[in-house]
Amino acid sequence: MLHYNTDRPHQALDAKTPVTPADRFQPVPAQQRAPVDLWLPPTLDPVPATRIEPVMADAAPVQAEPPTVESGRPVEFDRVVPPSGNLVVCQRQFWMGTHRAGMVARIWADCDLIHVLIAGIRIKTVRSHLSVNDLATLTRQGAVPAGPPPLPPVEDGDAIEVDRTVSRSGTVSLGQHIVLAAEILAGRRVGIRIEPATLMFYDPDTRELLRTRKNPLRPE
Repeated sequence: MLHYNTDRPHQALDAKTPVTPADRFQPVPAQQRAPVDLWLPPTLDPVPATRIEPVMADAAPVQAEPPTVESGRPVEFDRVVPPSGNLVVCQRQFWMGTHRAGMVARIWADCDLIHVLIAGIRIKTVRSHLSVNDLATLTRQGAVPAGPPPLPPVEDGDAIEVDRTVSRSGTVSLGQHIVLAAEILAGRRVGIRIEPATLMFYDPDTRELLRTRKNPLRPE
């Protein structure tokens, strides 16, 4: 096999023997293999010494005081939307869409509602699953006291409430408009609070908030 590959003349090479590595490559002269001299600038500016304060052995470590949040009061914090589009807050997922992956979402949360905002725009509002202990845990993880809820203010007379039965497809009829409530509410009697920008679907008996949607209705 060695003779076949290296010694015998090859027809494809015009009856020449194959070129061996020794024929193709030559060793580098010794003077060219010497290491390259280290180059330094002509002058070096000394770096001023930094004073390091001594640390007392018995000194207690200084800890930053977390913001004070009253028990059960709303908090705010940031979350980055992951590539899956599912934002997780205290083991609950919020679908934000893969097109929002990498965006920073501002979460406003209390024990009743959770608002999700991106760039100051409210993306969705859902019923909260958080307890007072959950809010305390979020505070220890960096949440800060929340400002006013991001829902638009409602003046007296600006909101009305009606009752509807949700259809099999999860919709209700409002002012000659077919509005999506939720498929999971199909067949259920719900109350609907109609505000200038928001529809709130709730249980008529307990007033428990079930869903929040954008209001597609005109004022008239």
